[in-house]
Amino acid sequence: MGLNNLIKEIYGSNNLLPPQFVIIFFLFLYIAIFPILYNIFNRFSKNQYLPWLLGIGLISLFASIYGAYANQVTTFYLVPTRAWELLFGSLLSLGVIPTLQSNVQRNFFSIAGIGLIVFSVGFYTEATLFPGASALAPVLGASLIIYSGTGGGSSLISRLLSLKPVVYIGLISYSLYLWHWPLIVFTKYIIFRELTSFEVTGIILATFLISAFSLQFIEQPFRGREPIIHDRKKLFALSAMVMIIASIIGNVIQFQNGMSYRDNEMQAIMNDPVWDKAGENEKIAAKLREGILPARIGEKSTTPSFILWGDSHARALIPAISLQANLHGLSGFIATQSSNAPLLGMDGIDGNKIVEMQHTYNDDVISFIKNHPEIKTVFLAAIWEWYSKGIHFGKADGRIIQLRDMKHAAVSSSNQALLTLGLTRTVDTLINLGRKVVIVSDVPEIGYNALRIYWLSNKIGLPFSHTILPSMATYRERNKHVYAMLHELSLRRNVTIIYPESLLVDKKGQTIIMANNKLLYRDSHHLSSYGAEFVSPVFDELFKKIATP
Repeated sequence: MGLNNLIKEIYGSNNLLPPQFVIIFFLFLYIAIFPILYNIFNRFSKNQYLPWLLGIGLISLFASIYGAYANQVTTFYLVPTRAWELLFGSLLSLGVIPTLQSNVQRNFFSIAGIGLIVFSVGFYTEATLFPGASALAPVLGASLIIYSGTGGGSSLISRLLSLKPVVYIGLISYSLYLWHWPLIVFTKYIIFRELTSFEVTGIILATFLISAFSLQFIEQPFRGREPIIHDRKKLFALSAMVMIIASIIGNVIQFQNGMSYRDNEMQAIMNDPVWDKAGENEKIAAKLREGILPARIGEKSTTPSFILWGDSHARALIPAISLQANLHGLSGFIATQSSNAPLLGMDGIDGNKIVEMQHTYNDDVISFIKNHPEIKTVFLAAIWEWYSKGIHFGKADGRIIQLRDMKHAAVSSSNQALLTLGLTRTVDTLINLGRKVVIVSDVPEIGYNALRIYWLSNKIGLPFSHTILPSMATYRERNKHVYAMLHELSLRRNVTIIYPESLLVDKKGQTIIMANNKLLYRDSHHLSSYGAEFVSPVFDELFKKIATP
């Protein structure tokens, strides 16, 4: 078991300390205590830096390993949890490590260093916790390359790194670091999708050209003998002014919660009061244990005969179910909770935080169904794809869900296996209660916020292109396990499966997100109310059967 996983397992099973407490503790340790220790060692133990450098480095490394699990973003950006990486270089500069005496040794350590860096580049993925223990390989690799240059000799790698093109890349490396990310982000922002290989190549070339320009006309003039601004006081005053202005602008945007007018305009486009009301209904459903009835949909004058149970994707289907219920003179209850699939006995680890999927809430729903025999049919709906894959479609990072079986606290099993276990457990429980079970397959995730892109395309005058949509074949390939699971349940448990995605595909096999000039999605994976009504015909035959005595 890796060190990151060990920390995760310990924290996940015992809940010893809140991650925020641990991070604050190490911040205090670094800021308040280490400077005092430095002065003590410097006064009473001059030139004996190695012991306290090692001590600081080990504490920082442990904080990094723990922090990568507890709060990955904070750990990545804070100095205390990255200090150990810099201390590797400090140890080399102090000369406490014997210098290498032969080119054979230099070649060995330099090749080993390159190997560790190549390993990191080739095998680390978006699921790799970083920095933490994962940062050891690239840091140690870079350190070995530097160390291989000690003793005055040369190695194969040092000669390679001395080539003029490589040296020039080193000269513009800081500009490369500054320029590459804005170019990538703004390009993706404009074209609304992941970049193609051709586009990535273009951005790389543009980054090199701009970085070369920055070196020639910005970096070198400022560092040279004839700087653009000769007076140092004026230079620092101008720099301070720029930073203050940038800080004020950033804080204004932050304090007003971003550019809120965008949200207001997008909300006006969507105009979806049904979704907002469904959010209020979730608060009601959360009080089942208190004996409060969940909200009802359909024909109010009839006794409820069904219940819609699931997460926010079930919530998005409420207009479809409600429309069909009204058409057939039926009514039913709704019990939905965001990020809470109808998987009995399951919890979820959301990203780096342990987030209960409120299995107690699911138990409450089962108790409610058991105590209301008038409920004959149960609709189960959720974003099965997310629970199966653990990550949303088209996302290299972001929210990652890992299922956990509460009966055995198992996190080692795959999401697919645990999804099948949890859903089968729910289905069997309902069948044993004498209820008919209907599972709603999900709609395709489209990989970007449809409402935001629609708003942006109108703002900048670009057509809302359908070429950026995923194909239905891509969706079905990604959902192979989900389809197999649903098919198995339909055969062995006599469960009815409904496929609303069948109405969201055009003749070319592409997913559609607009119909009659209206958006079918409200974001990257939830149907709008109009979208739900658009797919409602897939439920028609089923509701005819339910309505038949």
